[in-house]
Amino acid sequence: MGDQVFSTCSNLATVVIGDKVESIGEFAFHSCVNMSSVTFGSSITSIGKLDFFDCDSLTVVALPDSVTSIGESAFNDCSNLINISTGESLVDVGDAAFNLCTQLQTVTFPATLETIGESAFAFCVNLDKIYAAGNAPAFNEFNTFAGAEAATVYYFADTSGWGPLLGTLSTEVLPEIVTTDGNFGVSNNEFGFTVVGDAGQEAIVQVSTDFVSTSWVEAGRIVLTNGSGFFVDANWTALSGRYYRIVWP
Repeated sequence: MGDQVFSTCSNLATVVIGDKVESIGEFAFHSCVNMSSVTFGSSITSIGKLDFFDCDSLTVVALPDSVTSIGESAFNDCSNLINISTGESLVDVGDAAFNLCTQLQTVTFPATLETIGESAFAFCVNLDKIYAAGNAPAFNEFNTFAGAEAATVYYFADTSGWGPLLGTLSTEVLPEIVTTDGNFGVSNNEFGFTVVGDAGQEAIVQVSTDFVSTSWVEAGRIVLTNGSGFFVDANWTALSGRYYRIVWP
């Protein structure tokens, strides 16, 4: 898709990008102020510079797993963007990519992420949660998250490079179920498993008979003394099968 192909199309409301499109040129949807929905095809590898700059009506963006880079100011000043999911292959977030996305609340990064550019999330004043599946990325600690200091970064215990802070942002370990320590499964006619996270953290174990269900029921709570705890499901025989997940208060 070429540069500026739909730039300033102020009445454009919905965009569906086909599976054969591999890249989007610069300024492609710049200032499409009434575009409220964009669906990306499965072959796109990069989002270009200023592609969705000033697209004020966008509220949610879900990038496909094929995307490896987000260009400079790609979503800059998308003032109503609330949630961004970046797929499973993202490596680089460009400078000012989400600068001034003042309503942005949640961002999810895959394990492949390596770098976040300068001012990428500057002045995202409502940014609350950043979920990171991999190691700590390279970033500019002075301006990447300037004006977004209230956000917390959540990461997994088996990743590296994290500390109590990511620049000026607080960090917290995501509690997770351990399946490889020899304690997962049935022992003495009880089903249990280890949960790891931050020391002193409270973890809530929920169960459901359907993995994609919205109906999850609390099965118990444990405090992760010294960063781990053991959960036992006293009712594990009540159903023929069940799924478990961890949430926290």
